[in-house]
Amino acid sequence: MDSMGIAINGKAYDADHKYQEKILAKNLYLNQIYAGHLEEAKEYMHTIEIMPEVGSIYDIRIKPIYQRKFEF
Repeated sequence: MDSMGIAINGKAYDADHKYQEKILAKNLYLNQIYAGHLEEAKEYMHTIEIMPEVGSIYDIRIKPIYQRKFEF
């Protein structure tokens, strides 16, 4: 077996257009994807802000199986 899982639980919020300019500046390929209608696309783009609370790791690649929970 060569699998590992990671789960993160918390709350997600619509950050609206709060981080839009930073995201577009760091991910230049988005400008290419939306070439010709970037301004229109900006109106429909929404950023999800995630506030993690707890997480867990489950690794079955090793024996004994490794499992750990953690808080943020």
